[in-house]
Amino acid sequence: MFCLQAEIIDGNYVLVPDRTQYEERFKHFSNFYEKIKGKSYPLKPKSQYELRYFPEQELLILGLNSAWKLNHHDNYKSRASINPEAFTNALKEINENPTYRNSRLKIAVWHHPLNSPDEDRIKDRGFLQRLAQNGFRLALHGHIHKAGINDYKYRIGSKIEIIAAGTFGAPVRQWQPGYPLQYNLLKWQDRKLTVYTRKRIELNGAWQPDGMWVQADGLTTSSYYKIELDPVSEQARDAQINNTNPFQKAGPLPPDAPSYIQRECDRELAEALETNKQIAIVGEFQIGKSSLLNQVMNVPYLTNTVWQDCYIDFQGMSYFDASLFMREFFEAISSTLDKDIRSWPDINEYLEHHSLIFRIDEFGWLKTNYDIVYNFITQLYKLTSQRQNIRIVITLPLTIDIFITSLKDRQLRNPRYLERWKSIKIKKFNEKEIRELLNLLPGYAAKIANRDIDRIVSLSLGEPKRIQKLCYTLFEADRDSRDEEELEQMIQNSASYEF
Repeated sequence: MFCLQAEIIDGNYVLVPDRTQYEERFKHFSNFYEKIKGKSYPLKPKSQYELRYFPEQELLILGLNSAWKLNHHDNYKSRASINPEAFTNALKEINENPTYRNSRLKIAVWHHPLNSPDEDRIKDRGFLQRLAQNGFRLALHGHIHKAGINDYKYRIGSKIEIIAAGTFGAPVRQWQPGYPLQYNLLKWQDRKLTVYTRKRIELNGAWQPDGMWVQADGLTTSSYYKIELDPVSEQARDAQINNTNPFQKAGPLPPDAPSYIQRECDRELAEALETNKQIAIVGEFQIGKSSLLNQVMNVPYLTNTVWQDCYIDFQGMSYFDASLFMREFFEAISSTLDKDIRSWPDINEYLEHHSLIFRIDEFGWLKTNYDIVYNFITQLYKLTSQRQNIRIVITLPLTIDIFITSLKDRQLRNPRYLERWKSIKIKKFNEKEIRELLNLLPGYAAKIANRDIDRIVSLSLGEPKRIQKLCYTLFEADRDSRDEEELEQMIQNSASYEF
């Protein structure tokens, strides 16, 4: 029993559990946990997560408490969920630790299911998006007392396999009809995971293989199944089947590029689009700014609602003449939206009925014409002041504050023109991200390239375009049946990275 305290809610006295004492319901588990782990399990929900790293395997396991909000009283059994504060704290710790962040395999573990006919399932599945964004490939859960397999697709080429465990020793009354005692044995080798399911039919009987997995022929079954933990994206797989090269020698990658690799900047962009109206994608030349800009419309926040996409490339426009430039700008908007737009007030009027996202590439080209820059910065500020249903995403070689400061104009340096901008800096590829790209190569070429990873990191300087160019070259060489020595020479040759 928990102490109840009276609170006034909407003018009424309501009895609610004492929060401090309510958290004590995990005290017995915390004591049990301490005997095993040597440290107590935290009672504060925001701290109820654990990260376990296995250095030899480069494996990271995240444990989460899906029971933080429920108890065994009937009215509170259906509140299974992942505490958002604990989850955010866990991801923050992962991203602040390069070893954790660059793990070869990340696994998340919690108790309650996502898919179940019963009410005691996790109904808010939004946290899966952030798991996928942070590179988790596997999720394990229990509670339903039967083995199962499902998946969650965040975007093309980004998927979490969700494995359910059976019950190892629950009372007979808690068994699922038709399902014996079960457990899964997971074997991870290279990039493949094999899940062996075992069962015990009699209470005191022997454990044996559980041939419950029906094969493709619909007639035979198996006691195990295999999962590719670093699968080639669907487009890349199609490209290999069709023998087309999924890599690019030059230019930004399109939204559905099979060789696009998600990075930390993708996660930052996804989060920023939910709360920030003005976003600047920042990075040096050929670092992937335009490629990230092309990914904007793949962000779940935008795909789950109706947003009109308006892409404009400032490079090549008449930035030397302010009047001509603005005419070209509004003509480009009109063409994209199939609507007559001739002025900023026209855009404001359009926003009365539509949500609009501007994707503006090469914004830095305006630096030579102060009048255009002043017009844009001030007008974008007005639009975002008046409307909630607008997003502006631009690309720049340097942060927006440095860009505006370089113009040496006091009016533009007014803090109000800067405070709404969120800068997202694109970093160079780390080794893990380089390997992800190399693994899109055909098997033979991928094996040789991964073996020479140190040389590739050194010659590519971690620049995405250089690695794309190398992979393009290796793919073509593999298709031409070049031998191992020739492939190695290409990797060693700096010309293979030049575009």
